Amino acid sequence: MMNSIVTSETSGTPLLRIRDLHCAFKSSKGSSLFGPRPLIHAVNGVSFDIQPGEAFGVVGESGCGKSTTAKLVLNMARASEGSVQYRGQELTDLSDAAWKPLRQKLQYVFQDPLGALDPRMRVLDQVIEPLIIHQQHDNATRRQLAEELLHSVGLQSSQLGKYPHELSGGQRQRVVLARALILKPELLICDEPISALDVSIQAQIVNLLQRLRHEMGLTLLFISHDLSVVRHLCDRVAVMYLGQIVEMGPARQLFLPPAIPIPGR
Repeated sequence: MMNSIVTSETSGTPLLRIRDLHCAFKSSKGSSLFGPRPLIHAVNGVSFDIQPGEAFGVVGESGCGKSTTAKLVLNMARASEGSVQYRGQELTDLSDAAWKPLRQKLQYVFQDPLGALDPRMRVLDQVIEPLIIHQQHDNATRRQLAEELLHSVGLQSSQLGKYPHELSGGQRQRVVLARALILKPELLICDEPISALDVSIQAQIVNLLQRLRHEMGLTLLFISHDLSVVRHLCDRVAVMYLGQIVEMGPARQLFLPPAIPIPGR
């Protein structure tokens, strides 16, 4: 890996600011037969900003801490140290009740679309549900907004009454995106959203994300191990290794051929 970090923070007030973020947990195995269990530092001092409207990518091999970092932002995992701020508001110490209104502005797209959807609910009902939870609009308006958004992400009217298992992987991921976007969030966190899809479908979802980002003014935190996808989609990229950011900079700069050959690059 690189032994120097390319730092590139843009000017202006960030939408999301992460400073010296840590997440450690005890290993399932002790250091000896009866000894204490050692700490594993899944995230170890991570810092970065994301500006409004930016697509920020985090890449790295499996187990490097990139997905844990994404989950720490939305309190799906607990930080042991550090700060996560959304528009200047600290998120790490918020109660569950205080998180509810923020869920409308910060949404998460999971890797496995089938696991993220309720197998007992029809597609349209699943996209309407967040509007019911947050008590937005009347029933007729909810249905209209959900239908329009599902059409916008590429689903046909004939597919809206189906259950998740009746759709392809790419179609299910479009439903997950529509469900996340129905509340008009500012920040969309995508955690390996295309890794379980065929290559041809991956390209369609990436292009869809690119279009929705510009049409809806979205800010993206995009987690991936696929460098080509991140290069196409993201403005800036952070490279993680063993829980730390080891490189960070504009995508066009980071993916230039290195002046000195680097093993693995």
